[in-house]
Amino acid sequence: MCKLSLTRDILEKGVVETYRSRRERRLRGQVKSPILPVTVSPVPVVALTLTVDKTTGYVGDTFVFRGKFTQNGVAVVGAIVTLFRDTIAVGTATTDSVGAYSIRWTANVTGSFSFHSEATTPAKPITPVPVY
Repeated sequence: MCKLSLTRDILEKGVVETYRSRRERRLRGQVKSPILPVTVSPVPVVALTLTVDKTTGYVGDTFVFRGKFTQNGVAVVGAIVTLFRDTIAVGTATTDSVGAYSIRWTANVTGSFSFHSEATTPAKPITPVPVY
């Protein structure tokens, strides 16, 4: 059982010390907690590129959209990439071992359109935090 030792000097300095025995009180050595490792990483820089093989065509033509998905310059493997024509999803692909993807779209309507892609990163296993 610990005995709490509060002296006027300790209270004024805002320090509280505990001792298990009178012998420990006489030793007054420095006490340290276990060391806890903490890793702080920079905010990830994510890049999703998109190119197309041609910018004009006719109804029935196939357009090939390609891109690459990286995080901090490293390929994101196994991500699901969705291609949108304006706000409508028109195709999906999974990134390969170098983060690349390719989606084919066959024009089925006339008009001018804006295309963009969005990616969902693959789930990563949760690393348990050690408890000391």
